Amino acid sequence: MHNFIQVLTGQVRRVALKHLVVDVMIIVFSTFGAFLLRTGSPDLTQFLPTVYIHLPAIVAIRLLCMIGFGCY
Repeated sequence: MHNFIQVLTGQVRRVALKHLVVDVMIIVFSTFGAFLLRTGSPDLTQFLPTVYIHLPAIVAIRLLCMIGFGCY
């Protein structure tokens, strides 16, 4: 487990912070865009509280997947 954490932190350190910020922004905007396409404009406000609750988990999972698959 300790080696796994060292590998992950070693990979993240090689990525510039500005790239991570841009990736997080893309993930956030794509999540809202997906909900907008799925629910339609009038019904979006009904689902926004759910999106706000789950957005940190969505961002974390997608970043961990990108690190795990060697995108960084």
